[in-house]
Amino acid sequence: MKLIILGSISSIHVVRLANHFVSKDINVTVISISTSSFHSIDDRVSIYRFPYLGAFSYYLYFPFVKMLITLLRPDIVNAHYASGYGTLGRLVNFRPFVLSCWGSDVYNFPLISKFNYSLLKKNLLFSDVVASTSLCMAEQIRSFFNYKNTIEITPFGVDLSQFSFDRTKLVLNRSPNIVIGTVKSLNHIYGIDNLIYAFHLLNKRCPEYNLTLRIAGSGPQESFLRKVVADLNLSSKVEFVGHISNNLVCDFLSTLDIFACLSREESFGVSIIEAAAMHLPLVVSNAPGLSEIVDGNSVGLIVPIDDIQASCDALYSLTIDPDLRFSFGKNAYDLIMSNYSLDSTASGLISLYKKLL
Repeated sequence: MKLIILGSISSIHVVRLANHFVSKDINVTVISISTSSFHSIDDRVSIYRFPYLGAFSYYLYFPFVKMLITLLRPDIVNAHYASGYGTLGRLVNFRPFVLSCWGSDVYNFPLISKFNYSLLKKNLLFSDVVASTSLCMAEQIRSFFNYKNTIEITPFGVDLSQFSFDRTKLVLNRSPNIVIGTVKSLNHIYGIDNLIYAFHLLNKRCPEYNLTLRIAGSGPQESFLRKVVADLNLSSKVEFVGHISNNLVCDFLSTLDIFACLSREESFGVSIIEAAAMHLPLVVSNAPGLSEIVDGNSVGLIVPIDDIQASCDALYSLTIDPDLRFSFGKNAYDLIMSNYSLDSTASGLISLYKKLL
């Protein structure tokens, strides 16, 4: 099979899929409107790079991309991200064409203007198959765009070869030293402020514990969040780690006992499936993309969005009970093995391609 991926080589998800596909003897070419990559790409993946020159780039380059696709004669084209790369795929007009929606391309992009809404709807209707990373995003596509066709669910997957951890750490840690952490961009939408406030309440509730909160990520709210920490006299207990590259996420997660993600909106919880792969118990908000993964799987606790007291209660339950942490952590890893490993999720895409062909 000859596959062309329209997607950014700066995205770890695109790189992971391309690397995995070539390991399965699929001929893969990535056409990227981005020249920079921070991830290791298999030498067997062919790459064509175009410099990003703003949103107009997808229109500017489409004649060259169309020429490339004509010369390469692929069996299938898959655009990853429904707005920019979806537009590029529609303009190229190659079939069969798979459009993979990721999140903000469906939730945020069409709200910016009527033009954006119309553009995205055209891209969806042009596609032979629309794929969504989550059930909740599929419902968003159906309701918001009145989309009647079948939507395939193709979640992001964890490369388990990069995540290895001694499970016994979770059950052996019966000391009062507990580390809670998160890996998210420091934006309002991800609720890092609520996590800090809940952590503040937790410290008051169990002063006998030596608690640490580690926050990995960077973003526009960093100064505000640091001020919140200072105002709450938590500077000695809260660590801002800054942005960490994907190959260091495993090392960061290995220092934690509990993983928290209190997003106000989330289409799919990449950070929580990576934490789950490291056998970490989870505390998540009931944002649909998070609760869809955690609900009913005994891998963590779900709290209402913006409910600081409930968040504190959930963190408290896991802090004081090492056996519960171990049980949730074990179940979390088993869930990833069954549903969210890169091998299983990529195999779903390969089956979709074969079905189309």
